[in-house]
Amino acid sequence: MIDISVWNILWTAVNLLIFYLFAKKFLFGRILKVMEERKKRINGQFEEADKKEQDALKLKKQYEDILEGANEESNQIISKAKKNADMQYNRILADASEQADRMIENAHKSVENERRRVLQSAQSEIADIAMTAAKKVIAGNTSAENDSRIYNDFINEVDDDGSDPDGN
Repeated sequence: MIDISVWNILWTAVNLLIFYLFAKKFLFGRILKVMEERKKRINGQFEEADKKEQDALKLKKQYEDILEGANEESNQIISKAKKNADMQYNRILADASEQADRMIENAHKSVENERRRVLQSAQSEIADIAMTAAKKVIAGNTSAENDSRIYNDFINEVDDDGSDPDGN
């Protein structure tokens, strides 16, 4: 049977106390030291990971800002190019309109000058024919038969020249 004696209990308690002090001095200190070092290393890794995450977030923010700036700049460039194209289009359109107006004005002047030239030419021919007819009338006798002959000669002479009083 198991004999429980005070000396046994006391001896076991002393052995446990010695074992505890021995373990505390040689074992627990080293284990706690290793555990503390491991805890510091793990905390350091967590801090480093947090720092890297913060750095990554900062870089991401910078890249987003740069990208937003690039998008804004590209929109400004496109807007400026459209504005320049519109201005150039309007300038070309205005130049073409001015040129067309000048061409129309020159055509009107040319037509007017041609009309005046034809009119002067016709007036000159009519004056020459009238002078010729007047000379014939003055030179010849003034009888009805003679007047009829001069008139017919005048008409035939005008027909032979091919002149048309309308300028055609």
